[in-house]
Amino acid sequence: MAATFNAYSSDSEEADNEDSQFICLYNASIIYYFADLNDRDLDDIGDNILLDLNVKTLPSALPKEPSVSLDDGNLTSYQKLLFAKLDLIIKGLNSLQSEKTRNAVICEGNLVNFTKTFTDSVTLPFNDYFELVSLDLALGSVELSVSMVGIFVQRLRTYNTESGVSKKLWSSILSGTLAIGITWKVRLNDARPAYGHMINLVAVLAVIIKLIMESTEKTPITILKMIKVIQDGRRNFAWSFNTKIGNKQRKDPVPMRDKDQLDSDTVTKIDARITKITKSFKTFGLN
Repeated sequence: MAATFNAYSSDSEEADNEDSQFICLYNASIIYYFADLNDRDLDDIGDNILLDLNVKTLPSALPKEPSVSLDDGNLTSYQKLLFAKLDLIIKGLNSLQSEKTRNAVICEGNLVNFTKTFTDSVTLPFNDYFELVSLDLALGSVELSVSMVGIFVQRLRTYNTESGVSKKLWSSILSGTLAIGITWKVRLNDARPAYGHMINLVAVLAVIIKLIMESTEKTPITILKMIKVIQDGRRNFAWSFNTKIGNKQRKDPVPMRDKDQLDSDTVTKIDARITKITKSFKTFGLN
């Protein structure tokens, strides 16, 4: 059964307007700063400009590469020196970006592309286990994985705990009925199908949680703790849904037991997939 995903569309017009206003302010700051440049010592340029401009927000509006070629024969030696210093300043300011800023820039700048990639593929929430299986297979595509990461990092960026992000992720991906109808690992006395072997899906959920937590400056958790966070998120969502419908025979949440743990080979594969997706997200649009 082909899975479909209804990506969370977002009107970026307001964000675009804010970016445009900011870039105008940035350009005005540059023009003002260098208005009396001929009267200033060039050695001073670059030493004090960081104090004059807003270095906390400026990096997101800076170009990654200089727009002027220093090999241009029409440039005077003074202009070449000026642009060389500006190039160093831009690189320095870009290096000041926090992980939170980088993630926000990637998400906001590519949200339309991320959304289109998803809306062409799948629709959430899922009501059938085989839709979840199809999603896991589809997430073998790095492009689809990065798009899912970008959409949910942007959508859940205000959450500040791993558990909160995990539960909200599951409630966005699954219907309540499906949440109570699956389990992490197949058990003898439990007929529910499992999802713990879905390496691509688990890795994407882990990357989303990881990137959102970067903005909180919390110490990153280990892969085993991340897996537990993902397990608990589904359990807690299932429990909430069961409580809502008044099901007194609910099975969730239950404490994670030793036999719920994945084998080391699967954990290694999930960890490797997390690394690959994270790197692809961080460098999205730069290649």
